[in-house]
Amino acid sequence: MVNFIIQPWQDMGAIGLLMLLMSLFIALPAALLGSFLVVRKMAMTSDLVTHSAIPGLVIAFLFVGNLSSVWLNLGAIISSLLAVFIAQWLATYRPIKSDTAIGTILTSFFALGILILSAKASTVDLDPDCVLYGQLEQLVGANLIEIGGLIVARELLYFIGLYILVILFVITNYRTLLVSSFDANFAKSIWKRLNLLHYGLLAMIALMMVQAFQVVGAILMVSFLITPAATAILWCKRLPQILIFASLYSALSCVIGFYFAYYINANTASFIAVISFVGFVLSWLIKLITTKLFVSQSQLKAQ
Repeated sequence: MVNFIIQPWQDMGAIGLLMLLMSLFIALPAALLGSFLVVRKMAMTSDLVTHSAIPGLVIAFLFVGNLSSVWLNLGAIISSLLAVFIAQWLATYRPIKSDTAIGTILTSFFALGILILSAKASTVDLDPDCVLYGQLEQLVGANLIEIGGLIVARELLYFIGLYILVILFVITNYRTLLVSSFDANFAKSIWKRLNLLHYGLLAMIALMMVQAFQVVGAILMVSFLITPAATAILWCKRLPQILIFASLYSALSCVIGFYFAYYINANTASFIAVISFVGFVLSWLIKLITTKLFVSQSQLKAQ
């Protein structure tokens, strides 16, 4: 058992630690933001935000040619918010249901992004597979910088800063987020600028997408956002409990997924998503069985 735990660190050393930290600091802010999406019944919106950010990201990259440029952040945010606005406008002012509008805009923006990316892939240093599936293993070893004698990945600093920003966003807007998550109509009667907070939440997700595309990919990022929160909903009723549970669950999924990926020699981000899903299924089965047992015992007592 001891060898099982220490073997990855002996073989990978600091690179392994950086991979795990990178995964954690992507999963933790994603769990916080995803919890609000799940509680607000906006899980499909996470798909819309993540996939519709690709056109803005690619177009911005074509102009600046630098993956570290702030213009990529701006391009992704504009593209995501534009897609959300169009989907909500269609659902509000046209006879189209919300899920239909989201599905239509999501696939259209995603297809546009992949079309541009595929057309320009031979002329720019932007790998389509990297954007779709992520390359955690390669990126961690390629973008190392030294700070105070410590070797860290450049992207890791970005996600640590983003996690701090997400925490500050949640703390400063917690009351509004809490009320609007459970009673949107009441919240609108109190806070006139509720839409600004709503789009701020979506902008935070889009901001995370820019770097997460390269690390875990656009497809797996949805799992990082939704699965921990969906699992937390099965066990918790209050929002603070959901936020804490989702964060701990995502961290545990990262650790277990990291070990499985190492021993099976698989994509780390993919295995983290798989482990997270397995935990969700087990939680659902446990809740289903315990609920049925409770109902059966209650019926026997009633007789």
